[in-house]
Amino acid sequence: MKMTLFMLMMNFTTYSFAAEQVKLSDVNIVIKTTEGLSKLEDTLKYPESLLKKFQPQGAKITHKKVSHNTVTFVGTKTYMMMSHSVTVKGTLDSVESNIGCKQNENGYDVALSFEGSDSLVYDNFESVRLKLCAKENNESQLYASLRPVLIKGRAYSGLTGPFVQSIIEAQIKPLITAVESEMLSK
Repeated sequence: MKMTLFMLMMNFTTYSFAAEQVKLSDVNIVIKTTEGLSKLEDTLKYPESLLKKFQPQGAKITHKKVSHNTVTFVGTKTYMMMSHSVTVKGTLDSVESNIGCKQNENGYDVALSFEGSDSLVYDNFESVRLKLCAKENNESQLYASLRPVLIKGRAYSGLTGPFVQSIIEAQIKPLITAVESEMLSK
């Protein structure tokens, strides 16, 4: 039985040597706040408070811990009629970069690396990257567009990859909600 399962998994595993990507739907947000760009920059520069406000979804979440720019949690979800638990460790980093943004926008490259997660997670997806472009409107509203992309791991599996992808994709909206909440608390 174990050999059959191993052979089945090998048939659905692709070894990737170049970073293959899965583009997700773009997200546009409006945050009503003054000094939005400076609050956004501060939120991304010091993400611990943001990560504390982050409420993971898409699975039964337990054992959430935050330290500096890293969040760790265990996600349990039923997949293929079996319950699976994975430890997800996400390290959030960002750099200012206007590449890919309009001339009147401030840009940031945000990455959530899954290095240190269970191998089931990291083998399938190494990180999620967001291109964030933002601008203020009369200093009372911040408009932002996000282009999220999942970076496949070197041993992406057609069998387990969709399971991991569903857990990771479900975190995009809660992360945006946490960013908004953190900005409004400043």
